[in-house]
Amino acid sequence: MKWNFINFLLVFLVGFSTYSQNVQSEKEIIFVDTKETLNVQLEQFKGKIVYVDIWATFCSPCIKLFKYKKDYDDYFAKNDIVVLCLCVDNSKRKETWRKLVETNSVTGYHVFVDHDLIVSYKENLKASRKCRKTLGRGFPRFMIVDKNGVIVEDRAWPPSDKLVAQMNKYLN
Repeated sequence: MKWNFINFLLVFLVGFSTYSQNVQSEKEIIFVDTKETLNVQLEQFKGKIVYVDIWATFCSPCIKLFKYKKDYDDYFAKNDIVVLCLCVDNSKRKETWRKLVETNSVTGYHVFVDHDLIVSYKENLKASRKCRKTLGRGFPRFMIVDKNGVIVEDRAWPPSDKLVAQMNKYLN
């Protein structure tokens, strides 16, 4: 009996340790330097829900929301939701972008999209025509991409309990 309990305990502890490491590893800041379109970028996350945060360095409401996003890091990690932060801005502000992300410890994948490249970035986007047309204008903006890479919410809630309710519809 003790042998079985000890085995169970060891398996449980190893499993819990692995789970904790996986959750922790999802809470990273990952800068992505790419010239790929949003569609191509979303391909790497197929099979996962993606929460897209579109912001700009000059947008004070965007920056204020960073602190609320931290409150939901555990929710995103626990549910294997990818957080993809797109900063659409002037190329002269790229260093400001990086500093803001690091200073505010904003976890997730971070992509800087030069304002001049936004048209090619949205090419072949699996979204409504209206979404493709307005993407990159009006900040902050949030979207939810389903496990098939399709934008299912092009006006998602900012980090909040309302977002959790909205996200839960797509987790099953």
